[in-house]
Amino acid sequence: MSTSIQVEIDGLASVQAALQRMVDQSQDLTPLMQSVAGTLLAETESNFAAQGRPSWVPLLESTRASRAAKGTGTGKMLQVTGRLASSITTAHSNLTAQVGTNVIYAAIHQFGGQTAPHTIAAKYAKALAWPGGGFAKSVNHPGSKIPARPFLPFTSEGGVPELQPSAQAAVIATANRFIQRMGGAT
Repeated sequence: MSTSIQVEIDGLASVQAALQRMVDQSQDLTPLMQSVAGTLLAETESNFAAQGRPSWVPLLESTRASRAAKGTGTGKMLQVTGRLASSITTAHSNLTAQVGTNVIYAAIHQFGGQTAPHTIAAKYAKALAWPGGGFAKSVNHPGSKIPARPFLPFTSEGGVPELQPSAQAAVIATANRFIQRMGGAT
């Protein structure tokens, strides 16, 4: 099963105007878009390393205790296995630069949300067990509220996607370097 999230970011007016002049002059922007995609990837990696910029909502105490009991408590948020962080890819064309992932659970971490109620059943033993001596063959889980922890370098507060300030500055710097190399004004 494949999941896709696509967000278009507006608001980089001066860079967009200079790039539009280049497009109008039939210049190939593929090298720029490849660089912008690389910039977005670097910004995403920085978000994982910093555990959000701004900082992500901390894990619940119960989650930290569970991870410690399992021996996975020393890792950073969203990186217990490393699958999400290592799944980030880029793509580009003459007019677009993209960064994203195909991991199915990525969207709930990027945007936050509520998981559906579900049953948890014992898989590898006859019963589930938890601290304090409780045992059961299965339990009904009410679902979990997952806070947004935007790892991709944009936020969508108020429903309008925007690049994070550091990502916007990095993309503008990348575009300005390209425009200067091409002899354009910024």
